[in-house]
Amino acid sequence: MNRSPAGAPSGVRTAWLRLAGGFTWRRTTEFSWVLAGQAAGLVGSVGLTKVLTSQLGIEEYGRFALGLTVTVLLNQFLFGPITVAGVRYFSPYRDSARLQPFMRALWHLTTVTAVMVFVAALIALPVVFRQYGGEWAALIGLAAVYGVVQNIFGLFNGLDAAARNRGRVAAHQALDPALRLAVSALALWFLSRSAWAAMLGFSLAMCLVMTSQVALFRRSITPYPRIVNGETSATTRNLLGYAKYFVVAGVFTSLQLSSDRWALKLYLNDAAVGVYAAAYQLASVPSVVLAGCVAQFFSPIVFQRAQDGTSAAGLRHAQQAIVIGALVLSALVAASTLAAAVVGEPLIVLFTSKAYRASGPYIAPLVLGLGLLQIGHMLSLVALSSNRLTGHLAVRIIHGVLATTLNILATRYFGVPGLCGALIVGSAIYVALVLFNNARIARSLTLPTVGRFQLDYPA
Repeated sequence: MNRSPAGAPSGVRTAWLRLAGGFTWRRTTEFSWVLAGQAAGLVGSVGLTKVLTSQLGIEEYGRFALGLTVTVLLNQFLFGPITVAGVRYFSPYRDSARLQPFMRALWHLTTVTAVMVFVAALIALPVVFRQYGGEWAALIGLAAVYGVVQNIFGLFNGLDAAARNRGRVAAHQALDPALRLAVSALALWFLSRSAWAAMLGFSLAMCLVMTSQVALFRRSITPYPRIVNGETSATTRNLLGYAKYFVVAGVFTSLQLSSDRWALKLYLNDAAVGVYAAAYQLASVPSVVLAGCVAQFFSPIVFQRAQDGTSAAGLRHAQQAIVIGALVLSALVAASTLAAAVVGEPLIVLFTSKAYRASGPYIAPLVLGLGLLQIGHMLSLVALSSNRLTGHLAVRIIHGVLATTLNILATRYFGVPGLCGALIVGSAIYVALVLFNNARIARSLTLPTVGRFQLDYPA
């Protein structure tokens, strides 16, 4: 029997019972798988950070962090929009027995995008080699390879999550950092302690994980009737119609996510990038990895309830899950920020090395800033599930421009501390913009207010 807190007011008791009643055995089992996968991935990520920071040194680790910005660009600008569209429409296409044209359309879009990346790399790498040398060209080229295979893995991992195959998702999330740790350690040992060798290890390991994820997911698809002529083309147009908003938004988001490291390189040096990147990586544990556990659990439920975004009743039930997810994230962010403020410096020394002791004071503000971003992403599911993407695009553009400007100005005048403050301010602005857009959507759809929701709708 579910129990409400003793002595709580009747409204609080009612909300508690509704919340507890929403966790059916299926949802509890699914969340356990999600938690197990994220926990295993967390252990692997911490070990990976320990190896890279201790073996590369501060400056080389800073160069490695700069190389990873290529992956950020590919994710936000090219592959990310495809993944978002795929995860959004997986349930409607599966439930209407049209999964084959859906998968063919997704694979066609992914293949074309990968070819575009490799053609662009063939053009850009000779220029990088001539201007900055072979090591930088190798780093950028390998980062492009890693970005492509990582995003293909992310697409099929997201589809597996949308299908609520929680066990397989958890297994691959655990396998990913473990293989990257093992292969990159071998590359650093046998080749050189350099950023490009670490990126080579990342690329090889991700190829293995991606191959496993794609193969197992494709084998699990139930065969459906033959495709009607033109159905794949129509599905492709539908996916592109949804993804185009995120292509535009991805330009500004990638600028915001990469401008911090490049601003540090421009105004300070590679060592400053390394110090910041180490703190950022450790701060990502509660703010991205653990928060990702919450998002991964709630997102498929939201999209399954919303279906194609045309049912007001479905959207109301989807909003219920979004509100609960945002509340859970808020509690997680508050607790993580407090813990980081107390034990940030000992943790950075433990999980990196004494050379990164200066990163300690930056962990708590980075946890807060990244956590606010995750809350904003959770709340933005209102726009994604209702297909009201014009306002969401405006939010992403405004936030991207403001956050990038804040990063540059804060780094120039205040260094790493200013950059941490800029992340908090920019993230708070993002949450405010998302809430404003959600209120506008709620008025147009006559959705209930935050306090009026029930948990009796089956997932």
